[in-house]
Amino acid sequence: MGLLVGLLVGLLVLREGAQTPNYGEEERKGKAGFCTPSPHGLYEPPCNVSCEWDSECPGNAKCCEYACHYFCMAPRREKAGHCPPPLMKKLLIPALCDVTCSQDSECHGREKCCETTCGRICQPPLEDKPGKCPKQQWAKETPRGLVYDTCRQDQDCEGQKKCCFTGTSMGCVESQ
Repeated sequence: MGLLVGLLVGLLVLREGAQTPNYGEEERKGKAGFCTPSPHGLYEPPCNVSCEWDSECPGNAKCCEYACHYFCMAPRREKAGHCPPPLMKKLLIPALCDVTCSQDSECHGREKCCETTCGRICQPPLEDKPGKCPKQQWAKETPRGLVYDTCRQDQDCEGQKKCCFTGTSMGCVESQ
């Protein structure tokens, strides 16, 4: 009888040892979708952290960083990065166009579903220029007149300048 109990205890110990602990891996696995990127350099102190992992957010919401704040928000389906602009105006013969995707989620890895001169294809995104945008807070007062963005992505800026939040809008600035 003692031998049987010892054998059972031994099997239980082996079984427990064979199970690999997850050390929070389930929490670290993100939910589907992507976080909306905050404009380069936008920084609004004091920073608030209302979540650390997607698993802390209800439903399909993700824990995302935006302007140094972490909070639960609805995911985007679009992948990070920018599509290169089409080389020419769009051709108006859709039946002859190459359409291999309709959204980023249909593309492998980091590839994005990008519009071309004729159709949509999966291709690698344009990379941001090196360096970081200087941190900017929202301007307390806006300048007189219209305020508008002078760029939408780094590739809109000359040389090594980056498209960053300037306090009131997006503009080309020297990176840090």
